[in-house]
Amino acid sequence: MKKIMSILILCMMVSLVSSACAINGDGTEPVLSLNGHGLLFIVPTMSEKEQLSSASADIDTVGEASAKNLLDYRAIALPVDYVDHFNLSALYKNNVLIYLYGEQVSVNAYINAVGTDSFGTMYEDITGTPSKVLVAQEQVFQIIGSVPGNDRFAAFIDAAPDGEISNTHFYNMILSDYVRFLAVPNTVVKSDLNVSLSTSGEYQVMNCGWILERNMDEIDPNADYFGIKAKMNPIVLGGGQVARFTEVYTEIQLGDTSKQHIYLSSPSSTTYDTSYSLSIGGGGEWELSISGSFSGEATINRSANHGSGNVKWTFTSGSLNDGEYETGLTFSRDVTSGSQTVKANVTFGGKTKGWSSSTTLGPKTVSIVYPY
Repeated sequence: MKKIMSILILCMMVSLVSSACAINGDGTEPVLSLNGHGLLFIVPTMSEKEQLSSASADIDTVGEASAKNLLDYRAIALPVDYVDHFNLSALYKNNVLIYLYGEQVSVNAYINAVGTDSFGTMYEDITGTPSKVLVAQEQVFQIIGSVPGNDRFAAFIDAAPDGEISNTHFYNMILSDYVRFLAVPNTVVKSDLNVSLSTSGEYQVMNCGWILERNMDEIDPNADYFGIKAKMNPIVLGGGQVARFTEVYTEIQLGDTSKQHIYLSSPSSTTYDTSYSLSIGGGGEWELSISGSFSGEATINRSANHGSGNVKWTFTSGSLNDGEYETGLTFSRDVTSGSQTVKANVTFGGKTKGWSSSTTLGPKTVSIVYPY
């Protein structure tokens, strides 16, 4: 069964000492009561399992877990010394979140166990400040967890000056990260916010962009769910005051329409006065939010053929200058064997009108390709 995934930027959270979880080697640390549904925590022996009898996640010994279909879980945590007892590569390729824990878990050992090549370089420190850091293969942690294709990498170090870290402490740290992992229902996985169109004199400019989001809170075994937002901001620069935008448009065309299917698109054909704010259903309870703001009235014409994966929106008005015009659609991508890839094209264009002539900007088409 396909598992819930999180498309986060690469995130490595390093905690030197955790105030919420004391470090003990005797298993007396209180077990966190957070909801651990979907997480299997594996320990070597039955006595270690009994120490975690109050855990909300499933607790199994290595022998018990070896006899199970682990694809029924969203996340698996196991001691690094027991990686040879499981086909972690197959689990990882099926989007199971894999945690390895122990006194020393190297990046190199992790990528060899799960069959990935490497991790990216985005880093979010304990305060939430994004930075860049090289995650070297020889780096050693006590917990590493990741899922494929989305650049999520969580790693933890805890000082244990008075002895070994207990399994309870490993469990509490992993459960806390797992809860954070599930808390993000949709995540931006790819974007380009610097698409620009301009006239030859550069007096009329369209600043455009697109964002690809993914629903991380669904368990449909047959499909993954995504949303594309496209934005246009037409501007008349100094020296071009006599001109005004009278039309802007954007078009989204899904590729591979035998496997990619539009669910909903918005806004529909209508007229708005100064602003709009809409939500587009995206499968389950997830929604894609879009909005627009402008001066005066703007009429929208939506031409949609969901069956062929195409939607075009055209905004018209006496003056569209300095407005924000956002459109969007949600779609599913059939799950097939092997790696998946989302493909789409987004096209932008517009028209301006001056005292004596009209100018056309675009069309300009950009491609979205997202392998995962």
